[in-house]
Amino acid sequence: MIKRFLESQVQKAIKAELEKTKGNITRKTITEMTREQLNSVLKGCINIENLPEQEKNEMLASARRVFEEQAFGFVIRSLLEAQKDFIATQSTNENQDLMGRFTINGIVLVNEEMERLRLDFLNKIQNNSFNKNDL
Repeated sequence: MIKRFLESQVQKAIKAELEKTKGNITRKTITEMTREQLNSVLKGCINIENLPEQEKNEMLASARRVFEEQAFGFVIRSLLEAQKDFIATQSTNENQDLMGRFTINGIVLVNEEMERLRLDFLNKIQNNSFNKNDL
């Protein structure tokens, strides 16, 4: 049942993209198309570049610690599974299905942003542009 629901959501996203682009789909991921259909923000929307350098470094280091914590991954996976299960077994109408999609999108977006910030931190360390003693 979940598989059928997800397939229908993918088909809706593709159909919306086809209609919007008059059949000229660009190289977008299904996630990007779905987020556009949901009028959602996209990955990379959190901008820390305007923060003071010390605060930016602390933010990146904190994001790395949080993302790598076992509890964070467990919470993200559990929320996604619970929401998918709700949509598949308890949702009674299209509004509940849509709300479920919005919720799943939000959970995944939080996970993606934390991972992106973590990778920024690791890249700074690898490039020696991050002084570990500053934290």
